[in-house]
Amino acid sequence: MKNDPVSMRQALKELGLSTYEANCYLVLLTSLSPTATEISRLSGVPRQKIYEAMEKLHLLGLCSVKAGLIRRFEATPPAEAFAQLSEKLKKEATERIGKAQRMSEMATMLYESAKGGGDLMTQVEICKNRAQVRRTYYRLLDSARSEIVAFHKPPYVVHPHDLKQKKEALERGVDMRVIYETLPDSGKQRALEKEIKARSRVGEKSRLSGLLPMKLLVVDGACVLLALEHGTTGAPSFTSLAIRHQGLAKALSRSFEVYWSECGGKQRK
Repeated sequence: MKNDPVSMRQALKELGLSTYEANCYLVLLTSLSPTATEISRLSGVPRQKIYEAMEKLHLLGLCSVKAGLIRRFEATPPAEAFAQLSEKLKKEATERIGKAQRMSEMATMLYESAKGGGDLMTQVEICKNRAQVRRTYYRLLDSARSEIVAFHKPPYVVHPHDLKQKKEALERGVDMRVIYETLPDSGKQRALEKEIKARSRVGEKSRLSGLLPMKLLVVDGACVLLALEHGTTGAPSFTSLAIRHQGLAKALSRSFEVYWSECGGKQRK
């Protein structure tokens, strides 16, 4: 591998770093404990994006923060940093393979159940806009009698303070469990955790997870509302479907249980 900046930047991006993060890291390798302002000037990364990029590098173990009146950054010795990163990537790959195998089992069950379930399209409602998604979401909350499980991830369509319908469902004895996708922005993550605490006070059980596969709501093991992301460029775009189908609900509930078990250490009470 060439060690010129262009080749190194591309290699870092292939490891999962953004262009901004790669540029900042290259500055760290050739600078002596620079400040955020210095990193911004040398890397060309906008000042307002520096701390977000440096936080990611710190989380990956590629740099450390030096305490003092002025915050300075220092590259972790590369041999140590990339040994740790290699182990992290191996662990993530193993987890992804396991999830793919479990998804294969659940998809097979769904495929087989759909074969004998008649015309599935007669049980599908396509939600064409945000207002329709919100109406369907609240209607399903109001209809719940025993259990609700959900994946919540941005961008959010439903108002974040949707406690009225949730509280009413919980008062009816509905068991409600929600997995929230963690947010890369530390400020937004703190706001999310504050919101989760408010929901836990009305009885919602919640846990935090990394990247979730979809937005999902399963009600009483029979009704599903899911939003599937599509498109690879630009802002995320979703198609939302409300489906009444027990086979699909059962398969997606099993998927939820896998994630619920795996993020058990991140429970919020």
